[in-house]
Amino acid sequence: TQYRAVFTDEEHIIPSRQLTLAESSIFQSWLNQKISQFLATLEQDLLRGVGSSLASLLGQCMYFGLSLSRVGADFRALVAPVFVRAVKRNLETSVRKASKKFEADMDKFTLPKNQPQAKAGTPSQKSSIKQEQPPESLLEFYPLAEYCNNLLVGLNELRLCAPLACAPHAATLLQDSLTTAARVILAFYRQEQQALSKPEKEGFSRFCLCFGEQLVPYMQRCLHAVYKPSEIAAHLGLSTFQLQQQGLTYLDQSMIVDAIGHLLPDRLQAPLIIPPSTPTAPAADEVQPEETTEEVITTET
Repeated sequence: TQYRAVFTDEEHIIPSRQLTLAESSIFQSWLNQKISQFLATLEQDLLRGVGSSLASLLGQCMYFGLSLSRVGADFRALVAPVFVRAVKRNLETSVRKASKKFEADMDKFTLPKNQPQAKAGTPSQKSSIKQEQPPESLLEFYPLAEYCNNLLVGLNELRLCAPLACAPHAATLLQDSLTTAARVILAFYRQEQQALSKPEKEGFSRFCLCFGEQLVPYMQRCLHAVYKPSEIAAHLGLSTFQLQQQGLTYLDQSMIVDAIGHLLPDRLQAPLIIPPSTPTAPAADEVQPEETTEEVITTET
């Protein structure tokens, strides 16, 4: 009697097909919730910073997403934007710190009064140093040397995990930072120009020359070491010439030095040209610089 009261014969029996569909919906809903929780936790942890282990963490997350593809829950496409945002955020922090440190260094910088003696070296040694290491001329001016080093810290961290989607953003960050640095140099000159002696004016001319002719092209080479133009062009289906025309991963060096253009020697009055990584003959479609005329500081040597 009690059994019949609980389990009546008139009780509606759920067909097995509907029961199977309900179980599948419950599983998919649970799986979607767990993936959303995982992505939220991942983004929160990335905000705290993971240092050099970002690439390793990306690999593990991608493997995790691939393993769930067996049950139709491949979420790797949802992981990529999370890491792209983290990479951009880390690079922005590094570049911003470098810019602020350079501005602070310029506030207490004193120009050298004596020109340092140039170090001798074979042409091959100079070429090797120029391509692989920061220019030695930066050592004469510690604000430029430290600024270069701080930018390299961010680029080295980017090199470990460099999504192609971050390439335009990285170029924009470097462009803005270097342009700001040029304005800081101009502000320093306007503040100190009345008190500068003749040797100090010559030292400032070398400072501007070092920034425009050494540091800026070197940062362009460093950016291309992380994002090779040939790889970017192949990914976008463009030629390297078209890539340069559109300015993708290329710094506008003439715009960077525009603020201090009238302080540069004659040889930097034309827009700077990126030196090739290897000695090659110029291509027929190579972009030629336009000549510009600007007021310059003349120095006696």
